[in-house]
Parts: sequence; structure tokens; C-alpha cells
Amino acid sequence: MQIRLLGFRDVKSITGLYMSISDEDKILFHPFPFRYLPVFLIILYFAFSNYLYRITGLITRYTVLSLVADNGGPAGFVFVSNIRNLNNQRMAGNFGIFVKKEFRGSGIGNKLAHEMIDLCNQNMIREIHLTVMAHNKRAISFYKKLGFKVIEYHEKREKWNDEYYPDYTMVREEFI
Repeated sequence: MQIRLLGFRDVKSITGLYMSISDEDKILFHPFPFRYLPVFLIILYFAFSNYLYRITGLITRYTVLSLVADNGGPAGFVFVSNIRNLNNQRMAGNFGIFVKKEFRGSGIGNKLAHEMIDLCNQNMIREIHLTVMAHNKRAISFYKKLGFKVIEYHEKREKWNDEYYPDYTMVREEFI
């Protein structure tokens, strides 16, 4: 199993991974355009952002850092985005992770998350925020084990197929 920055060669396979998500699992994500072209373009942007990061080392508010777990094909991926400076401290406003169903419970998600947290630390990103659906108890437990804490509850922020799903905002702060 190799964990590395997501590259252009991964765009089609990661797009395919997203497109294979069951309707049940889609609800665990946030409202998202699960059509091929928008997903492809978003993942292409992730790869382009990583390319710029690799050659310049620079991180801007438009940077999306993303990693892929490669097991002869994508087993999962993780990203942080919306990176900005707040009170002289760099923070990521969005953290997302997905592990292919057959690899869940194998430790890949944990490895991906820790690699991303390490990458954030290397780049002086001291806060990572995420949103998780309130009914996704497994993810909430996972994030808590990574050091995330619930800071807000939202009853009607996320909407999917005309139905609202409550969610939590969680944050992980790194102090050095």
C-alpha cells in the first residue's frame, strides 16, 4: 500500500471511485454533484493543485492538498482545502476522506488521515475543520480518535434530495 500525493494519473480512477459510491454512502457525504463531469473536474483540480504544490512548495487559499492510498488501484483518498490564514495561523477549512468499502476497517483511513495531518503540520496548518453528518457515528468516532472535537451542531445546513440532514462541525488544533 502506497500513500502519495494525488496526481494526474489518479484523476480517472478517483472519479470512478466517487461514481461507485452507493446511494446510502452518498448521504454520509455532503450534498455533492455525483455526476461524472463535475466530479472529474473537481478531482482534476485536486491533481493540478498538488502539481503546483509539488513544483513551487507554495500553499494559497486555492490549494487543495490531496493524498491517495494506492493498492494497485485507489483504496481511498483524503484532502484538505480552503486553506487560509486566520489570526496569524494557517488553517484548513475543509477535510474530507473516503475509503473504498472493501478496505474499510483495515487501517487505511487511519493511515491516510495521519499522513494528511503530518502534511498539514509540515506546512504550518495548525487547525483543520470538517463537517460530518450527525447520523454518521462511525465517522464521528474516527475523527474523535484523530483529535477532532465537535464545536457546532447544525439542524438544517445540509440538504440532499429535498431532505435536511443535521451535521456537526469538528476541529482539530495542533499546538507546537
